[in-house]
Amino acid sequence: IPAAGAVKFMLMDMQGRVVRTFNLGNRAAGAYSETLDAGAIARGRYIGVLQVNGKVMEKVLMARD
Repeated sequence: IPAAGAVKFMLMDMQGRVVRTFNLGNRAAGAYSETLDAGAIARGRYIGVLQVNGKVMEKVLMARD
């Protein structure tokens, strides 16, 4: 995270629908690692969306059994 701010992570399906939202709170600038329990989501491809201070980063993710 390049600057301190509120951090939110969303897991979206490939049609752009939000599957889960994780509000990770306010964080100081720095590198972080999180393990998020996405519960019983179906196997397949998803888009991970990280929002920090209005900036958005996206990455395609795979959910496996």
